[in-house]
Amino acid sequence: MTQVLLNGVLLGATYALLAVGYTLVFGVMRLLTLAHGQIFMAAGVVSLVITGPGTPFWVAGVCAVAIGAGLSVLTDLLCFRPVGYHRPIPAAVATIGFGLVIHNVIVQLYGSNAVGAPFEVPRADFTVNGVLVSVVQLVSLLITAVVMVATHLFVNRTKWGVAMRAFSEDPEAVAVLGVPTRWLSALTLGIAGALAGLASFLVILRVTSVSPSSGLEIGLIGLAIMTIGGLGSLPGAMAAGIALGVLESVADYRGFGFQAAVPWLLLVVVLLVRPRGLLGARTS
Repeated sequence: MTQVLLNGVLLGATYALLAVGYTLVFGVMRLLTLAHGQIFMAAGVVSLVITGPGTPFWVAGVCAVAIGAGLSVLTDLLCFRPVGYHRPIPAAVATIGFGLVIHNVIVQLYGSNAVGAPFEVPRADFTVNGVLVSVVQLVSLLITAVVMVATHLFVNRTKWGVAMRAFSEDPEAVAVLGVPTRWLSALTLGIAGALAGLASFLVILRVTSVSPSSGLEIGLIGLAIMTIGGLGSLPGAMAAGIALGVLESVADYRGFGFQAAVPWLLLVVVLLVRPRGLLGARTS
């Protein structure tokens, strides 16, 4: 069971990174970027295509983070700004269209089959009290923990983080104070996209491939995790992602056969018991 929990935490950490991106955009801008799953997919696929055999595996990680950030900033330039930040529903619909464009471009360029990693991923394993531990797992968990803590500290302790939180409360007042709101929105989406790219790279380290069809599924799961954790709550997204990963791993271990339904069952239960999410703020 310890092995199952360890695998679940690793899976949940990847989910949490993706959901934190969703949550960051919604918490700051009150907008949904429904192209996030496709950005996750494209960052992984393109990073594998542009890195050839013999390339250090971490180069693909840097490429995935950069591609994810760039595509996410394009979401702001092509979807949010033309439609308007004050129109959440049309803006969300625009991101759906952008996500479809990303998906179709990837399929046309690279096909619909999974793209495998051209590099060797180190597979050093060791056993602790009967639990098989991979160095890749430990490094992935460490990277995820550091990034999530850094994101939380950035939002809550830095000048730009304060500006982000103020923007979520009163965008007009922030603009009057001279804060460049367009740069702020681009920064927010850039961070969210970078997290999606990092999550994609961590999946590559685990399964050594990315499928062009994975964007929709992973995007919906990230959206569910954001809702479970509480809309706009970064700690909630982190906790919900870890919880979901563990529950999916346990369901797989027990042979229940409904791992794909776990996110939606958990979502229904949380909404029935605590409609605002695990750590969501109470609304009047």
